Amino acid sequence: MRIRIFSVIMLVALLLPARELPRHGEMDPPRADMKTGLQLDDARQELTVRIPNAFMPVSNIQGNQRFRAFFSDPPFNFSLKVYNQWGSLMFSSEDHMESWDGTYENADAPAGAYVYQISYSDYRGRQQRHNGIVMLIR
Repeated sequence: MRIRIFSVIMLVALLLPARELPRHGEMDPPRADMKTGLQLDDARQELTVRIPNAFMPVSNIQGNQRFRAFFSDPPFNFSLKVYNQWGSLMFSSEDHMESWDGTYENADAPAGAYVYQISYSDYRGRQQRHNGIVMLIR
């Protein structure tokens, strides 16, 4: 029985087309993280982002008191800008962990709709941009 299984395996191996291996110098160079220089593997998940559509600075719910984007992995070249309805810049940051607390010039901003622009690069260097409206609830 063992000889028969071995024979079948060898027959299948002989019938399958041979895979040609790349020659020296033909392989793609390993990709590296742009900031740390560490090599990345292809199994790394795509960068995902969650952006809330409302927040309430006086909320009892932790995480709902400030406006920020939530990423599955740290992004590169991050920028967050928040504008009021007249186009005035209310908040700006280049740190993806920094968040807007609903104030402008040390005073509470009025409740209402604000426009945000978020841009960043993923670990493969692809530029992403998200524009939308966030509601500030007082």
